[in-house]
Amino acid sequence: MTYPFTNNKRIRGWPKMVRKLDQLMQRSITPDLNVLNTYGYDAYKFLIAPFSNLDQRNPPAWYFRLYIDSMLQVSKSWKLKLDEIGSRYYLALWLFTPDWSRSQVVVAVNERIGHYNSFFKERPHRPAFPNEFADYESAGPWSCHYNYEYYLRYCDELSAQEIQRLLDKGAKSIILKDDEQYLLDRGNIWVLRFDNDSVA
Repeated sequence: MTYPFTNNKRIRGWPKMVRKLDQLMQRSITPDLNVLNTYGYDAYKFLIAPFSNLDQRNPPAWYFRLYIDSMLQVSKSWKLKLDEIGSRYYLALWLFTPDWSRSQVVVAVNERIGHYNSFFKERPHRPAFPNEFADYESAGPWSCHYNYEYYLRYCDELSAQEIQRLLDKGAKSIILKDDEQYLLDRGNIWVLRFDNDSVA
């Protein structure tokens, strides 16, 4: 199967793209406490076109490493500020593979902490860290989780043919109270925690 999140189009002006990434980081280097207090969470995302468009695709590995560097800087900056405040918080870097462009830094406070603590299901057997980003494995204790894509039989009005295609791709079926859910394993989510509320 051809994976849609691939870098198969030519992009010009890479120096400008590097500047855009630096500007994105500078705008986000300090946590927005108003957003945190209002919504209970915030995120630093890869909001750079064309990689953040609806038809998401991965950037070149060298460019995405710059984004990982920026995620690490944002995580450490947010941690310093939140530690000064002194309250409990969830703070983690989410590295998605193979769809890298979904990677982000997420912070949560108050009742949202419990939500994110159980947001992903951890894989029972940890696979090898992505070879493209092996240099970042030493950044901390990464945990590996399922990158599930979710479908609902009745809510999404799936046809019998669509359900069979999901099952042929290895999707798992879970019976819910009012629906049937299909979980398609799309890869891994590597999570690096920085918070003061880590849960094993």
